[in-house]
Amino acid sequence: MRNCFVSLTGTATTVPSTSQCEGKILQSEDFRRFAFKELKRATMNFWPDGLLSDGHFGSVHKGWVNEATFAPASWGTGMPITVKKLNQGSVQGHMEWLAEVKYLGQLSHPNLVKLLGYCNEDRSQCLLVYEFMPQGSLENHLVRRGLHFQPLSWHLRMKVALGAAKGLAFLHSGNVPVIQHEFNTSNVLLDSVCFCSCLLIQ
Repeated sequence: MRNCFVSLTGTATTVPSTSQCEGKILQSEDFRRFAFKELKRATMNFWPDGLLSDGHFGSVHKGWVNEATFAPASWGTGMPITVKKLNQGSVQGHMEWLAEVKYLGQLSHPNLVKLLGYCNEDRSQCLLVYEFMPQGSLENHLVRRGLHFQPLSWHLRMKVALGAAKGLAFLHSGNVPVIQHEFNTSNVLLDSVCFCSCLLIQ
């Protein structure tokens, strides 16, 4: 079963030189460069109903791709993805985008949300593509109620906390650590079995 996932904001532009805590360093070719038109199709032109969040970095959208080829798929078919779209003209956001592509795209760990690819056809269209976390953020389960966000048992809360700690330990344990500056419940994302993993989400 999967573990819980942590989202990282304000990450330092360094990467561990050795793999620790069950993780590893990947080569840059292990993730894909998408064309902007592919991501437009995958998200149905960034359809408002697919908007997951809107933060200082930009907007986060749900999309669908073919699981084998990563080609755009019809809505609701294939593999769901998360597409983070940088706000145009955001200098700080662009720096964070570069850090994610250059460094976090090389990391693999059971408690890190996987960066699948990126798009940078020009500076005005900078996007990141992540695996989709169907249960949303820990924050939603703690402060919201409703059909999609149910309270978590103490047993699941402990599993989420352990998964988040493992993800942070991996990032912080290298000879040159990746430091996550703004850790909070909105950055902890849950998969289908309510475990957790780490990425830059806002």
